[in-house]
Amino acid sequence: MLTKGIGEGGKTQKMFNQSTYKAMKRFLVVLLLALPMLGASAQNVKQEKSDSFLVVMPQSFFDRLSASYNFSLGLQNKNTTPLMMGVDFGYEVLPRLRVIFKMDYAMALRSVKGVRTYDDALLLGGGLSYRLFGGKGYTQPAQAKDALELQFTAGGSVGKMDWKQNYYDFGLLYTTRHRLSICTPFMGLGYRYVNSHAAGMKNYGGVYATIGMRF
Repeated sequence: MLTKGIGEGGKTQKMFNQSTYKAMKRFLVVLLLALPMLGASAQNVKQEKSDSFLVVMPQSFFDRLSASYNFSLGLQNKNTTPLMMGVDFGYEVLPRLRVIFKMDYAMALRSVKGVRTYDDALLLGGGLSYRLFGGKGYTQPAQAKDALELQFTAGGSVGKMDWKQNYYDFGLLYTTRHRLSICTPFMGLGYRYVNSHAAGMKNYGGVYATIGMRF
């Protein structure tokens, strides 16, 4: 049975204790708040047909906005396997360059004296993403585009969580989009360094893989 480790002395609690429940509740609230923005973005993707060609409408504020959901799994290092799920909000301030705000729920899966346990954290962060290819018109609605993005983010834990930390993240994301869809699936690889401030937790550095969907 997976248990939740807290503090020192090998103390455990049942999975999803009160602090974990509060963190997940905050995370779900953020997801729900993102839905109206996604709906507005979807309505903004207007399409017109002329001589069998798709006419691209001018960009607006919402065309430059994006929101994404992601799931990431890191390689085990120093008896820690990180598992993360999160939501990102971005805005393209310049062609190819986006500013990002991130909120993640992270778990450190570990084995202590043969007992599987975990420590968790609610993370807030931000950073920049630069599109290496995909064109300046990638954010134009109704265009079919593939893109490769270079992304750097940093942040830290908030609230009374077990895995108190600061993190630094560097990654590459590949996205692909059909011209008639506002959904953009993506996958990527990255490296994350975690400076841990929790008792009994070592600093972590390792490669991770991520998949997700951008709107």
